Amino acid sequence: MCGKASMIVAAMAAAGIGVLSMNTALPVREASAGAADEIAEQDFMICQSYNFTTGDYRDTILNVVADTSRQDIKELYGKIQDFQTAMNGESDRLTINLYNSTEDMNSNICAGTKVYYGEETE
Repeated sequence: MCGKASMIVAAMAAAGIGVLSMNTALPVREASAGAADEIAEQDFMICQSYNFTTGDYRDTILNVVADTSRQDIKELYGKIQDFQTAMNGESDRLTINLYNSTEDMNSNICAGTKVYYGEETE
């Protein structure tokens, strides 16, 4: 985070308000390889992760780029949930927004959304 956003988060934390953290995932390989190659090798790429924490409640929103035409969507959601849980622990609510490309994500053209509540799903 930089500049104004980090100052806002610091002020929220000081006031005891749930803190929002914004993270952008970096590709595993060099950026020059291209997003399409990266997605082909990994099945998906988490481009944005938003975590809202208040007390002991954690709400996570993931914006994920994946080629949904080549994969079973149900299985893909499961892989993303498993990856998120392994990396960051279980959230009380996990929202996964799927996009077919970064252009679609930037234009908010969502291919699908799934929400997990602890062990339950919506």
